[in-house]
Amino acid sequence: MNETNIPESVDSDFSAVNNFVIEEQRRVKQIRRYRSSQILKRNLIYITLFLISLGLLVFLLSLAYWFYTEKPSQIIKVDGDQTYNTTNYNLREDINKLEKIIKDQKKFNEQNKMNPNQVNEEFIVFQDRKLTLSNGFIANIYTGYKFKPDKIDYPYQQFCYFINKDSVWVRLMNKNGKSKPYPAPINTRAVKKTDFDKAKSYCNFRN
Repeated sequence: MNETNIPESVDSDFSAVNNFVIEEQRRVKQIRRYRSSQILKRNLIYITLFLISLGLLVFLLSLAYWFYTEKPSQIIKVDGDQTYNTTNYNLREDINKLEKIIKDQKKFNEQNKMNPNQVNEEFIVFQDRKLTLSNGFIANIYTGYKFKPDKIDYPYQQFCYFINKDSVWVRLMNKNGKSKPYPAPINTRAVKKTDFDKAKSYCNFRN
């Protein structure tokens, strides 16, 4: 064979192809990592929402159990600088006692031949709670409910006060009918402002 017919070897450069393959592999890995991170993030969100829902459910069940077993009658309500307890319970036991008192009083009036037109009657039910003031004195915070004999389902007036260690009557708050409670003017000679505000939170008005 003639040497002139032998083909010469050709050096081919495949670096571009190799770079493309490497780049494709890198891109595929990035896509896989991105998808894995998205799946992980989504699973973490689901787990977080599940834990939050579970915690909320436990809280609501605990609250319902507390209301069922304890049956709280006092809810502290704060309105600006006015702090007082407001309750939705009715004084059915007190009202039943009140009905008996009214019947006995009516019987007493009839026996003594008293003219009902000349007698103005009202009945007051008291509740009290103890509070230790800043000077160490233990005060009884009284809430009074005034009833008319012919309207004993709801007090027509409510008031709150205490008597300090010097036997001075300290008025705290008042409530007329179903209107909003309002504070009494503070007597700084009889009570400190901090004690006055704290004592108001011990007033227990009916809604």
